[in-house]
Amino acid sequence: MTQESFRHWQGKSIDQKQSASTLMFGLSAGSLAFTASLLDGVTAYIGCFQSVLFHLHGAVQVCSIGAGVLFSLNRVRDFDLTAQVARKRENNHVDPALKAMRETLRKLGRITRRLYFFQGISFVVGVLLFLWFVLVRHGAALYPSIPAAG
Repeated sequence: MTQESFRHWQGKSIDQKQSASTLMFGLSAGSLAFTASLLDGVTAYIGCFQSVLFHLHGAVQVCSIGAGVLFSLNRVRDFDLTAQVARKRENNHVDPALKAMRETLRKLGRITRRLYFFQGISFVVGVLLFLWFVLVRHGAALYPSIPAAG
């Protein structure tokens, strides 16, 4: 019964991580698109500080999006190899290839965790840069008593 409970919650954990990764991916892409749309049609110089924030935000969000894509692709590789291991284990418990396959699975798991962590960190940093950019760019309109920077 303990093993069944572990499998159930492990499956739930995988689903939640995939959902969170998908959410971060969508929000990163949305904030990147929104920020780019703020500059659409702008012919005037927006200022060095605003340009730096814009480019930093864009680069960090692209990193978050890339990590999300790599996370998903790595999960697919992980699941495919896990299915192969399960199939081999059912057919032959002492298959010599199982040890190498399990080691590969451990490596894929470490890569997946690192990509998920990197996506989360870059997403949070990107959100902070996005908020900073919006406040610098539109601070005077949002908060008239605060002088605009830039």
